[in-house]
Amino acid sequence: MKCISQERLVIGCAFFDKGVIVEEGEPKAIFNQPKEDRTKTFLNAYLGQ
Repeated sequence: MKCISQERLVIGCAFFDKGVIVEEGEPKAIFNQPKEDRTKTFLNAYLGQ
């Protein structure tokens, strides 16, 4: 997962799987309501969500 920031404010995130962007958007949306199964699996495994 990569997050793009500007002066300590995160303005966008992208989740990659094997070098391919699986999901991208605002951090709040990615972390709170991921759309893709791969993103959900990652968040559950690594962040305990």
